[in-house]
Amino acid sequence: MKWEKMSTGTAERLASIVQPFACQKRPMFGHEVYWVNGNMFTGVFQDSIFFRLSPRDQADFLGKYKDAKPFEPMAGRPMKDYVVVPEPVLVDNGLVNAWMERSYAFTKSLPEKKAKAKKK
Repeated sequence: MKWEKMSTGTAERLASIVQPFACQKRPMFGHEVYWVNGNMFTGVFQDSIFFRLSPRDQADFLGKYKDAKPFEPMAGRPMKDYVVVPEPVLVDNGLVNAWMERSYAFTKSLPEKKAKAKKK
């Protein structure tokens, strides 16, 4: 499967949104992804931004925004707890920040994941 490169503009937009949050940026499959306590929090995939939500917030988010959808990096294989952020939410600073705060709080509440030892 061939993936498109991430959009530089989308990556810059996400970097500005996550600035107030204590998270770490690490690349994943050539895309920028942010982590909290070893758990994936949000990221860029191709030209989209995705973030993690609790099951309740995910249902609310998908029900409120017409173009919102589960994050599915490979067709037919959605990632549990992740949603793609639609354009109307991304362009509204107050709205995207409110949802990002929910995403951050949920991800931060998860048990810390320790990094796996690298193979030699």
